[in-house]
Amino acid sequence: MPEIIVALIRLLVPLYIVRRPFWGMMAAVVVDGFEMEFLRGLGAIFNHSSAINIEVYQLRDKILDLYMSSIALYKTYGWQEMLARRAAVFLFVWRFIGVILFELSQARWLLVLFPNIFEFFFLFVAYKLQYYPGFRFGTTKRLAQSILILAVPKITQEYLLHVRGAVDWAYFKYNIIGWPKL
Repeated sequence: MPEIIVALIRLLVPLYIVRRPFWGMMAAVVVDGFEMEFLRGLGAIFNHSSAINIEVYQLRDKILDLYMSSIALYKTYGWQEMLARRAAVFLFVWRFIGVILFELSQARWLLVLFPNIFEFFFLFVAYKLQYYPGFRFGTTKRLAQSILILAVPKITQEYLLHVRGAVDWAYFKYNIIGWPKL
């Protein structure tokens, strides 16, 4: 039952992207980021034999991530700057290819090679368009610099999640940051 509640939330929240691109995507990314904590809070148990199978959870999570990103991709077609639109489509397709290759091979390093920079890029452009309506990248060089800056934290996150196995906030908090356990 907890999985159904969280899946419904993950299906409904991204719909807000259509009305308010920046805030809708921000809400969808937050819900996605804390999904495991929500599930645990609702009493879900993760293991290989009962309650929630982690492999099934990860596949569902990838599908819901692509659903969320597809709604955001749809909104990019309203962007006036062709350079930003093309970059968004490329970043979406790049990640989509990576998810397909990962699902076929289960090689976790592929998710680092094909990081989900699209989400950060969409948030960056949607923020700029909402609060600085005249924003334009203008040049390919400026676009590339922006994507590179956005890529560094995302590639780091992908590495920690998919190669190091930091699958949730608790792991990150205690094993990466070194937060004291009480």
